[in-house]
Amino acid sequence: MAARFIVVFLVLTIAAAVASSDPFEDVKCFKDLKPKEPKTVFRGNGGMIEMWTGESFPAMKDASIAAGRITIKPGALLMPAYVDIPAIKVVIQGNVDAGVINPMDMNNKENVYKLDKGDVVALPPGVATWWRNNGASDAIVFFLAGNKGKEKGGSGSVVRGFSSKILSQAWETSEGVVKKILESQQESGLNRQSQNPGTGQDQGQSKKNAGFVYHYADATPDYQVNRGGEVRELNSLKMPILKYVGLGAECVRLSKGAMVAPNWFLNGHQFIYVHAGNGKLQVVNSFGDRALDLDLQEGSVAVIPKTFPSTAIAGPNGMDFVSILTTHTPIVSFLAGNNSIYSAMPQDVVSAAFNIDLSITKTLQQSGSTSMVIVPPKTSGQP
Repeated sequence: MAARFIVVFLVLTIAAAVASSDPFEDVKCFKDLKPKEPKTVFRGNGGMIEMWTGESFPAMKDASIAAGRITIKPGALLMPAYVDIPAIKVVIQGNVDAGVINPMDMNNKENVYKLDKGDVVALPPGVATWWRNNGASDAIVFFLAGNKGKEKGGSGSVVRGFSSKILSQAWETSEGVVKKILESQQESGLNRQSQNPGTGQDQGQSKKNAGFVYHYADATPDYQVNRGGEVRELNSLKMPILKYVGLGAECVRLSKGAMVAPNWFLNGHQFIYVHAGNGKLQVVNSFGDRALDLDLQEGSVAVIPKTFPSTAIAGPNGMDFVSILTTHTPIVSFLAGNNSIYSAMPQDVVSAAFNIDLSITKTLQQSGSTSMVIVPPKTSGQP
């Protein structure tokens, strides 16, 4: 069943006080939630890399995260690289092979995975990876990195910093060979391969959840609502390596007119990426002010700070989005549905809080009694 941990707090300011020594820290920081367009940091014959960072998107700086979108052309290789900050990558479109080299593996063995749409790769700091598109159409990979302070990762070739003499000794070869390697190496980024990669052992392993990879397509939905949609969650209970990454994820599919029940996460910020359909997102801060009212479409992004209630509702084409969380064990509370905080309160308390009579309070507490996480659209005849 659900791997989500559900708690109830009476007021949002209490939740903020638990999460921080300053109960209003997040309200002070997250003043501007309006999303910005990504910046193209690399463009070449193999594709492009776009980034959302705190330089132009203040909410990302406040959350200590960065995000990006990688478009890999058919036959292109995303050069081997490693980062010094944790990250999660999600295949949004297409099929790719991904190689992962774990520095904690004493045998230094490479794991190569065949990845499809919806597959997730978790990368602790220091893990090296490469990505290759062997398909006939563009592949798109979304990623989020951070949640470990203010570190910054790079993507340059670190071996360029060593002298050819040092490398010749380390690699046990001549300086001439080393110079040839360094001079021939292409710039970091994406490049089309001039040769067919072939069908060797690095062409991908079986599609099973193991180690660094989680296949959403193989996972049973944690929540599934008739006419509403479904939610698949990913945390360290399902994927233990996320403990070392400090991140989690949700894959949400909403049917036409359905909505995610208004909720807030106590212990993690969210970064949302819409990869299909359209809809709307509303976010409210801990003071009850609307912090964001955003129309969503394919490619839209948004940051939702922890303790900020939010809801997303799908448009006429439905909506699919992935939500990356800056915690590997998310804790959430709801304002609607059968897990609503109001359903757990005495009727007289709710009546006093809203200044309404008991009959309206009873209606409020019983509404959504059959819904969990997702609320389906109203049917004809509903009030």
